[in-house]
Amino acid sequence: MAFRNRAVALAAGLVLRGRAAAPPVVGRTQPPRRADSRASRRNERSAAGLRSQKSTGKVWRDEVYEAGRYGIGPDYTFRCYPLNVQNFNERLSVWSKSSGSDAGSTVYLDVSYQYLLKPEKLGELYSMVALNFEGLVASRTQDAIRNTAPLFGIDSYLSQRPLIEATLQRNVSLAIADLHMDVLSFQLRDIEPEDDYQSARLAVAIQVESNAKEAYSQEATLVREQTAVEVLEIENDADAVAKKATASASKIKENAVTEADEKVEVARLQGLKLCGNQNFTARSCRIIASSSTPSTRCLLDGVAMPVPRRSTEPGRPRHCREMT
Repeated sequence: MAFRNRAVALAAGLVLRGRAAAPPVVGRTQPPRRADSRASRRNERSAAGLRSQKSTGKVWRDEVYEAGRYGIGPDYTFRCYPLNVQNFNERLSVWSKSSGSDAGSTVYLDVSYQYLLKPEKLGELYSMVALNFEGLVASRTQDAIRNTAPLFGIDSYLSQRPLIEATLQRNVSLAIADLHMDVLSFQLRDIEPEDDYQSARLAVAIQVESNAKEAYSQEATLVREQTAVEVLEIENDADAVAKKATASASKIKENAVTEADEKVEVARLQGLKLCGNQNFTARSCRIIASSSTPSTRCLLDGVAMPVPRRSTEPGRPRHCREMT
């Protein structure tokens, strides 16, 4: 009997994580309690609760109990809230902003964010939703995202993703702020336009590339034609330069030959002058003159040549010396 009273007293005085310890049954062996296991420590450290009465259902919201062991009696328990990081993950269908050329379209957003409950505000949170806060968080998050999505056009989702992500995080934080929760981080993991929009944009992109290809082909044709004209002009210039060089070379050659002939004739003329000074006969001069070139004869026209004189007097008889 003393053993049972002791067991009941222990059960009435100890509560672990909001649950009263069950009294041992007399005559049945109880397994040893693993109070120091890692799972138990982790759960204790990441929870907080409000004291409530089983018989009446009353909950005291003015005091928050941290994880641990409390002697609150067998008729009391705890309404517990997690204090570790909570995750929200959902894929939402939203509508983008309409513009003059775009009526807007459906966009699928894959969002995720992490948030924490404020331990000192658990009493107020219980007054609002009791323990079912996750449903209210999801509802307000969806409303905030769907109200924010039409602020941006579909093109902005593809080009201004960091800005949209920051805007969504700010609006979601405001939406759950009165639930006494803090958003730690927000991730816009995926943006997927609807199939019709993707097909239309793909067709537009293909058309743009096709136009660019055609423009490039036309430009290449024009460049080839211009290059052919320039090549022809360069070849003509090269041919003209070659012909001019050939003509200049022929002229230089002819001038050289002419100058050489003149020098030869001048040298011959000077030779003839020397011959006149040495009293060469006219025959010799005539022979030289007859064998000279026309240019030499022109030069000889102004040269005075000595001509032997013949006497008109009768010749003197020649005396033959007789040899004795």
